[in-house]
Amino acid sequence: MKERKSHGFLWLLFLGGLLLTVSLMWPQPAAAQCGSSASSCKNCHEVQGEFPVNSDGTNWHEAHAFGDFCEFCHAGNVQATDKEGAHTGMEAPLDNIQASCGNCHAADLVERAGVYAAALGVEIGAGGGGGGGGGEPPAADDTSAPPSDSAASSA
Repeated sequence: MKERKSHGFLWLLFLGGLLLTVSLMWPQPAAAQCGSSASSCKNCHEVQGEFPVNSDGTNWHEAHAFGDFCEFCHAGNVQATDKEGAHTGMEAPLDNIQASCGNCHAADLVERAGVYAAALGVEIGAGGGGGGGGGEPPAADDTSAPPSDSAASSA
């Protein structure tokens, strides 16, 4: 009788281990390994309407609007509550693509950055791309269509 109980326990232990193994091996959808933080950027630019960017037609902001990635590309101070403090230390988003985009898009970093650099009419790493030190919008002289998201984003 005692041996039968131990067989039952071993059988349950085996089934539990099998279920755990199967659940850990179950395919998961691919996702970028980027963090997201609540920032004052979204509050001023989107909620209060100060130069909103999520629907500005540049495609990058539309493709990345699911997260609050402002600081990854623009730097600055995402916890500041005033405009001057928030824009301190800002840099153009394509100045350092390794730091801005490399954590999520290491495999095709240059190709992706090239699509957005072409849309903005700037060179990668040349200090262009708008959003420079003052955090003002980029020049509105580029009337070309934004890049297709299928060519530039599959985060």
